[in-house]
Amino acid sequence: QVHDNQLNKYVFAFFIHAGIDDDRGLANITDRQRNEIKTDNKSPKSLVGQNGETMVFRWKFCLPAGFQTTTKFSHLHQLKGIDNSSGTADVGSPLITLTAYSNSGSKGGQQLRVRYDERGGSTTTLASTDLAGFLGNWVEVEEKACFGENGSYEVVITRIKDGKVLLKFGPEKMDMWRTDCTGLRPKWGIYRYLGENRSWQDQLRDEEIRFADFSIKKL
Repeated sequence: QVHDNQLNKYVFAFFIHAGIDDDRGLANITDRQRNEIKTDNKSPKSLVGQNGETMVFRWKFCLPAGFQTTTKFSHLHQLKGIDNSSGTADVGSPLITLTAYSNSGSKGGQQLRVRYDERGGSTTTLASTDLAGFLGNWVEVEEKACFGENGSYEVVITRIKDGKVLLKFGPEKMDMWRTDCTGLRPKWGIYRYLGENRSWQDQLRDEEIRFADFSIKKL
């Protein structure tokens, strides 16, 4: 924990080092790195979503000024399925992802995107916005998910200093479940692409992303 002057409280600092960190120490994975927290199948039932349940997730985060992204992923949050004991559930892809990107082509610039992974592997961007309004500023996220094949999803991100809504999506009905999973759980932190054999490492820098006031509630 570190003390943050904007919030005037102690917060959680997630560090990622471009030239050092990897993906959980797995020698066969050299194209990505992560520093995350999550709930899982050992967590209390109140922290894992089940079919038919509605959950609200709230938290605050601050991306540093100069935060560097690439044209691949820099994930900050996911809702992801938990596998069953036989390892056969459809949980390879997350359900919802909050991620930062550099736009490719002539448009340039950086974006924050809310992505949705459908069954079968196709990915849709549900909402996106310019990342500039986030950098150096604390924001508050409220995310509501009704889990199930006939579920729904909504999210609002508000900048704390002036109350400006930086991103809003939904509520919208959609498939919010994964076949044979034992539950849906949240993840927070930084999980980013490094290029094959760390070939994009020089495009990135060491980062410190701050999080505070995590809340998980079932309605």
